Amino acid sequence: MTFPVIGGQVTTEVGWCARVVCALPSGGLLVIDQWESAQPPGASNLLIPSEWLVDTEEPAVVRARFGDVETDLVIYHGRLATREDKTWSRHYFQTEKATSLQLEPARDSGGNQRLVFGIGVVDSSEVASARVQAETLDLRGRTSMSARP
Repeated sequence: MTFPVIGGQVTTEVGWCARVVCALPSGGLLVIDQWESAQPPGASNLLIPSEWLVDTEEPAVVRARFGDVETDLVIYHGRLATREDKTWSRHYFQTEKATSLQLEPARDSGGNQRLVFGIGVVDSSEVASARVQAETLDLRGRTSMSARP
């Protein structure tokens, strides 16, 4: 099975990082972030507008509700590091309250870092196949995200 995928990468003086996003056929997104450096520690930050009720009681699941709409953010590899009240602006000079989630990647034996999470995943059986496809993308002229020197 193949999935619609988009990704990109950037190289800095401290290392290489990439993000791949897969659209799952039954609904939802799978996001894979990878850092090819041990330091500084990687992190992905998400802001959820304060109109949404956010539940972080389970360590690997964040549930967000707005009226009759509910969606889950599931962390498959990595962890939820922090949850904080913040502000953001979607309109010029109009700040609003939001919940900030900082997701932290897991480290492999070589010190590289990887974070895998899904947003609104309807059929969790699609995650493994999408992850395999996304992790074999050639974002830097190499064979895969998981086969870095």
